[in-house]
Amino acid sequence: MAALYALSIVGGLVWSVQDVLFSDRQNAAGTHADPAALEVGEEITVNKMRYHEGWSLAEDPEQGKPTVVDLRVTNEHRDGLFLPGDRDVLVDVYFYRGDQVVYEVLCESPGVVAPGATREMHCAPYLYDWTEDYDRIEFVQVDQS
Repeated sequence: MAALYALSIVGGLVWSVQDVLFSDRQNAAGTHADPAALEVGEEITVNKMRYHEGWSLAEDPEQGKPTVVDLRVTNEHRDGLFLPGDRDVLVDVYFYRGDQVVYEVLCESPGVVAPGATREMHCAPYLYDWTEDYDRIEFVQVDQS
């Protein structure tokens, strides 16, 4: 009985710590809860994933409209006690006019990004027709871990 009680306490502690870890990740700047506004080419770090400066917009040859190019990400995580450091990376880059999304680009890593590794993101335009008439860009990392 004592072992069962001790196990339930340890399980509760592990669950609480894990819940705090996931809550922090889901509410950081640059996530759906708090999108990060930035300019083309700016660097941003979201949940220990650093997206390097120097990215830009260029025409996607397959779709004939702009996409994000030269977006590189570095995984600054380490392997943890509960969570591995490897990450699949998915990013939405939204272009807004007022409160309306007028263009979107989806970017993803080509497989997992190991701790300390830097990878080039693959990006493609999504759903909308291009317009240069936008007010701001919001960057949203989708947590897939």
